[in-house]
Amino acid sequence: HDSAKAAKLASIREADKEREPKRLRRSNAEAPDSAAAASAGAAEYSAQPKLCIDVKNKLSCLSWCRMESQSAPLASADYEGVVSLYDPSTGVLLRDTCEHVRRLWSVAFAGEGRLESFATGGDDGRVKLWSVRKPCSTMTLELRANVCAVEFQPNDPNVLAVGSADHRVRLFDLRAAHANRPLVELWGHTRAVSYVRWLTGEDTPRGGALVSASIDGALKLWEGLDGAAGRCVRSFAGHVNERNFVGLAAGTGDASSFLACGSETNAVFTYHRSLSKPVATHSFSGSSDTSHSGYRFVSAVAWRPKTTTLLAANSRGRIRILELGE
Repeated sequence: HDSAKAAKLASIREADKEREPKRLRRSNAEAPDSAAAASAGAAEYSAQPKLCIDVKNKLSCLSWCRMESQSAPLASADYEGVVSLYDPSTGVLLRDTCEHVRRLWSVAFAGEGRLESFATGGDDGRVKLWSVRKPCSTMTLELRANVCAVEFQPNDPNVLAVGSADHRVRLFDLRAAHANRPLVELWGHTRAVSYVRWLTGEDTPRGGALVSASIDGALKLWEGLDGAAGRCVRSFAGHVNERNFVGLAAGTGDASSFLACGSETNAVFTYHRSLSKPVATHSFSGSSDTSHSGYRFVSAVAWRPKTTTLLAANSRGRIRILELGE
C-alpha cells in the first residue's frame, strides 16, 4: 500500500514538472451562462430559495452548527460586530449579541465533542467563545491584533486556530488554565493572515496540519503542531492576492489532498498538498463574464464534502460549479 502511494505521488510530481497546470472543468450541472441558453432551459435550471432571512447589516461570515437536527442553528457575523443565531427551518432570529465592538470577519462552529460551541473574531482584536445555549460569551481571548479567521481543529475541538493582521497564526488550547496564552505561534507570513483551514485525510500527521492564506500572496502548510513550535513545510504560490479576501478551502474525502483558493486575476487555483505549484486552474474571465466591466477577483471557494466538486464565486456575482478531473 505504501509503495503504491509513493509511486502515485512520484507520478504526480513528475507530471507537475512536465506540463502546465490543467484546467478545472465546469460541471455539467451548472446552468449555462448565455442569456439565450438560460432562457431556453429556464425550466430545467430555475431554482427558488427554500427560505429567505432578512438581516440588518452587511454580513461577513456564516457557519452552520453540526448537530444532526433540522433546527441546528445558523450563526452569522456582521460588519457592525453583531453575532446572530437563526433557526434555519423557520428563519426565526433566536438572538442577537453585541459584545464585539467592531467589524467581525469570522465565525465557526466546533465539531464532535463541542457541537454547541462556536467562535467569533474581528477587528476589535478579540476572539469570543459562545454556546448556543447561553446568551453571553463563555470566554474571551485578547490578541491585540485584528482577527481575520477562526477555525476549530476537526479531531480536537478544544484546539482553536486563529489568523490575524499581525501576520501570525496562533493555536489556543481552550482547556488550559491560561487559555489566553497561545499553545503555538506560527510565523512566516509577511502580511495579514486572512484564512486558516485544518487538513484531514490519512496523510495528515499526528497533531494535525493547517494551511493558512495571507494577502502576501502565499498559502503555507504547517505541521508539527503538537509541539511548542510548529513548522512551515511548504509554501504554495501561483495565485495573486495582495488586497482582498479571495477564499480558501481544504478538501475532504476524495479531495483531502487538495486545496483551493481564489485569485485577483479572476481565477480559481487548486494545489496538491505535496506540490508548491498549482495543479489546476480555472479562469472566470472571457466571453461568459463580460456583463460587467472593471476589476474582478474570485472571492469564495468551497469543496462539496468528500468529493472533487468545487463551488467558486467571484466579485461580480458569478457562481461556477467545477470538477477536478484526472
